[in-house]
Amino acid sequence: MPAKNQEKYIQQTEKFFAKIQQAAVQLISVTFSGALTEMNENQHVTQNMIPVPRGQVCQKIKCKPKNSFFFCEFFTEKQVFHKNLQKEDVVYLIRSLQPLFKNIVVGYMDGESKKQYTTSFLSNKRGEKTLLDKETPQQWACSGKDCCLAGDKTKQYNT
Repeated sequence: MPAKNQEKYIQQTEKFFAKIQQAAVQLISVTFSGALTEMNENQHVTQNMIPVPRGQVCQKIKCKPKNSFFFCEFFTEKQVFHKNLQKEDVVYLIRSLQPLFKNIVVGYMDGESKKQYTTSFLSNKRGEKTLLDKETPQQWACSGKDCCLAGDKTKQYNT
């Protein structure tokens, strides 16, 4: 990756982590997908947070808020493991596992503006990394279990 692009990516990433660590920002969902093969070697970094046994690669992780903690599901090839984590642990998980997954999608709501955003950490085959941050349209925005279904329409039958 060219040095200029990598520098920009690092700046955007640090700005993102500073934003979501604020008390006013509420995480809505975190999804890790596309595990890289070297994850098995580097999994010891967060071994106390990932309940996957040694020798198995965690291929996908989903975290959703539930009461005062996050309910996280860790998917291997054949099994799913569950663990409850605090917000700080989920932020640490995003930061530490960022180089080990091709895609990380974080949904969050800004407490001051009451707007919802989606941030995506993306990596392509050549290892180039991109950070996309965009506002989630209100009709599709969801906050926890109170999901807005404005896009669903009832069918109109002619009788």
